[in-house]
Amino acid sequence: YCHYNLLHTGLDRVLATLVSQRGIGLVNGSALHMGALTLGGPPDWHPAPGSVLEAAREAVEWCAVRAVSIEEVALRFALANPLVTSTLVGMRDAREVEMNLDALNGMTDPEILVGVRAILEPAVDVDWMVGLPENNESTV
Repeated sequence: YCHYNLLHTGLDRVLATLVSQRGIGLVNGSALHMGALTLGGPPDWHPAPGSVLEAAREAVEWCAVRAVSIEEVALRFALANPLVTSTLVGMRDAREVEMNLDALNGMTDPEILVGVRAILEPAVDVDWMVGLPENNESTV
């Protein structure tokens, strides 16, 4: 989770090998970076460093000023990668189901995507510790 979205593209380094050379399909989790890329913001317990959450907040605000859904921009970004077999998303209610379906059926203005990525760029691909330190030595 949180390794292929607007804030983290680490899976790009391994996707081609997994898919073409090994025949492994990948389920991508957390296209919205565990809520950081939402109008409602991340939960208080979000483990990302403050710099990541601040960049996400700035991108959310930038989109809001332009009447653009950061959720749709982020979801479309993750769904656009042809090497990702499936993207797992969470939905709390019927409104979020509809929002996700809208994201599938639309396209993001390229200028909006460029603007969001520019805001997020200083915080892209930042990892954080999860679980035991010895289990955090990752190539992704």
